[in-house]
Amino acid sequence: MFRGLRPPLLALVAAGCFGRIPVDPKNEGTVPTDTGTSGDDTGGDGGAAGDGGADTGAPAPRIAVAPTSIDFGDVAVGCEATEVIGVENVGDAELSVDAIALGGDGAFDLTVPTSGPWTLAPGETVEATVAFAPTSGGEVTGMVVVTSDDPDAPEVSVDLAGTGAVAGTVLDTFTQAIVDDTEVIFAVDTSGSMWDDLDGMVAAFPSFVSDLNAAGIDAHISAVLFGERCAVVSNPPWFDTSISTEDLADILGDIFDSDGFGGGSSDRESAFTTWEAAYGRSGSGQCNEGLFDASRDLNLVGISDEADAEASSWSTYVSDFQAINPTVRFHAIGGPPPTGCAYAERYSGVYEATADTGGAFLSICDDWEANFTALADAIVVAALQDTFPLADDPDPDTIEVTVNGSPATGWSYDAGANAVVFDADAVPALGASVEVAYQVATSCG
Repeated sequence: MFRGLRPPLLALVAAGCFGRIPVDPKNEGTVPTDTGTSGDDTGGDGGAAGDGGADTGAPAPRIAVAPTSIDFGDVAVGCEATEVIGVENVGDAELSVDAIALGGDGAFDLTVPTSGPWTLAPGETVEATVAFAPTSGGEVTGMVVVTSDDPDAPEVSVDLAGTGAVAGTVLDTFTQAIVDDTEVIFAVDTSGSMWDDLDGMVAAFPSFVSDLNAAGIDAHISAVLFGERCAVVSNPPWFDTSISTEDLADILGDIFDSDGFGGGSSDRESAFTTWEAAYGRSGSGQCNEGLFDASRDLNLVGISDEADAEASSWSTYVSDFQAINPTVRFHAIGGPPPTGCAYAERYSGVYEATADTGGAFLSICDDWEANFTALADAIVVAALQDTFPLADDPDPDTIEVTVNGSPATGWSYDAGANAVVFDADAVPALGASVEVAYQVATSCG
């Protein structure tokens, strides 16, 4: 049966190696000496597989896994990168892939098309997708382990690596300052019951002007008496905080003119209709031209010891003036809720307007100088910066805000404006140091 073969070749056949050794009929005495394998079990040079063991010539499964390692490189925190691992049967018998499992850091995730195990005919492939989505900065590692019934490589590993890249931290610093010019228009009740308050108002009003001046606010100040249409000053119908003591005294004589006090007409107790009438004469060539300047914050201050005569329609007036100037705030010195104070009834109507627009409400039964100081403070706060634009686009979850070194509350991030915005009752004081720290948002394009 083995006629013509030399004894050494006969020995190889007896050992079961016949199917692996080519025989050159022209050179029967030559036996190849290189019978090793590399790469996968087929002797090719692709993929990862076991490469050892004897080949009996019987059909057998062979596994090839590619790639053998994955380095995702730098991936921004909050973003994701993916790679595909292919598991192929390069043998000549069915391959049973029992599991494709993930190990290592939680920043990696593994997705397979169906649940295992998988039976692969020769030449068939199953793919798994590995995702890297870092949640913090730094290098992380992991691996994917593939187990099968390959007799030479029952377990094949794919090493994983990636680095979470953190964008730089930005610190925006601000010094709180007045950013808005303002306008203050008083409507003063001149009915007879206000006579006892006349001296207190005249004495305290200069402190109001000086407080605004000390804050550095650019303010136009005016007054319209109840029932009147024109401001008590003219050409222009306002004065600013740089006014001299002498000139202010003359104006106070007009605002709080004792000869003008008295009578019980309801038009003396209607701040809303007084402001409305004044606005009606603010057009070109009229007595209040220049008043209700839309480029300035508008502050309307009512002073009365009785309910406003138009109290029932306060919301309509608020809406009307918001249409004229969206920045409008109503302030008041009058009888506080719920029932007023010692000699004043509840300042109904104007009180509701102050609450609705974030203005200051002060009790007419309290000290006049304290009231005018508090009023000046409220007007300054309204002119302060409440919106702090950021230099870069932040990751909103990383924003930290401090005021004078302490964590701040009462703020929110406005993505449309890319700014930190403080609530009306949380605006930092004049001169305060405001710092906003954050990580720059990353693009996952």
